[in-house]
Amino acid sequence: MWNSQYEYGLDDVASIVERIAQDIEAGVLRPGDRLPPQRELANGLGVKLSTISRAYREAAQRRLIGGEIGRGTYVLASSSDSRLFAPDVSAERLVDLSTNVPVAMPDDTALALLIDRFSPAERTQMTGYPGCALVHRAAEAVGDWMVWRGMTRRPATVVPCAGAHAALQALLVHATREGDAILVESLTFPGLKALARQLRLRLIPVELDGEGVTPEGLDAAARSSTARLAVLMPNLQNPTGAVMGDDRRRAIAGIAERRDLTIIEDDAYGSLSGRPPLAEDLGPRGIVVSSLSMTVMPGLRFGFVAGDHPMLAALKRNLHLTSWMMTPLSLLAGSAWIEDGTAAARTAWQADAVRERWRQMGQHLGPSDAVAAPHVWLGVDGDAEEAATRLRQCGVAVVPAETFASGRTFHSRVRASLTAAPTRADLDTALAILADFGARPAALPRAGGSTPAR
Repeated sequence: MWNSQYEYGLDDVASIVERIAQDIEAGVLRPGDRLPPQRELANGLGVKLSTISRAYREAAQRRLIGGEIGRGTYVLASSSDSRLFAPDVSAERLVDLSTNVPVAMPDDTALALLIDRFSPAERTQMTGYPGCALVHRAAEAVGDWMVWRGMTRRPATVVPCAGAHAALQALLVHATREGDAILVESLTFPGLKALARQLRLRLIPVELDGEGVTPEGLDAAARSSTARLAVLMPNLQNPTGAVMGDDRRRAIAGIAERRDLTIIEDDAYGSLSGRPPLAEDLGPRGIVVSSLSMTVMPGLRFGFVAGDHPMLAALKRNLHLTSWMMTPLSLLAGSAWIEDGTAAARTAWQADAVRERWRQMGQHLGPSDAVAAPHVWLGVDGDAEEAATRLRQCGVAVVPAETFASGRTFHSRVRASLTAAPTRADLDTALAILADFGARPAALPRAGGSTPAR
């Protein structure tokens, strides 16, 4: 029985909920598994029945578990955020649109050719830990990349990291303490939610529209909370695909100044948007976190933190949080490709591929005036969790809105990653299933009915 191994250590609501989440992620609890009745679990753990009742309620609010009369309490089919990154071999011919990955370049031999061109000194560097000179080269390359991205000047500090998620984790570990509040979009990417749970941070949701967080929402959330840090995605927001226009950017920058906010900008998809980072408007209040994974090569693990904020100088000295885990191959390849223009060329190829798949989506599901993004926000009938389960049974995997919700408001929406399908024929198959299901593009409305940023 599930509770038999938990005789000790689970004596409060938070620890019980976290253990449920951990066991779902580890596969100890699987979708459809029944949990013990509340009284039975309370007796087994030696806690009050009210503690178990509150734990089950909180787990249900996190969409980990659900309950039905006659069935009891059971694990929901898409309860674990980690399912986005785990292979699923349970369904034959499943087209998996659940994970945002770039379109694979056909017959891609670029990395092998680059290694062949490495000098003897560079080949020697590949076999050891990254040295200071190599880390410095990577930082200089990132500075060039940010200028290519549309920044009018190079950031004062660049800290290379092993991918964007590692960069965000290093930054939050350095900048926060347990219990701190962070402002986030009301729909945000699962990786940030996972980090918040791990670091025990409180996420304060900020309302969204078709251009990202609203100025009114950000101002109200900053005023009513102790948060002085926000994590936002101004360019091709995940999951909605929203892109901030010029007026919105200026308004957000003004609020950051007035409310003494530091904004960490996740720019993972920014290179595909045709827009510069929001940090261009924020000055020292803006910090960019990004990588080359969604545009150049996912396996490269070349990420970075960049900006003028004073905290980055201290972060740069903490090698165990930043460049310690990077491989010399990643640093060498990422630097070389930025320096010789390969990174920009591969990003342009990826942007073209995204636009082609966006047009393909429109042919099946109907037009959208949103900026072409790797993912599309779709409206479905009824509960998003149930819709995602039924779609999987029909042969296509998508992600329900609850996975992205930082608050407790759920939507009849799912996210589909257009770039995840191995081929355009696979995407046609998936889009046909979505069309039969009645899914349609559902970008959030823009304030005042403005046109999308281009």
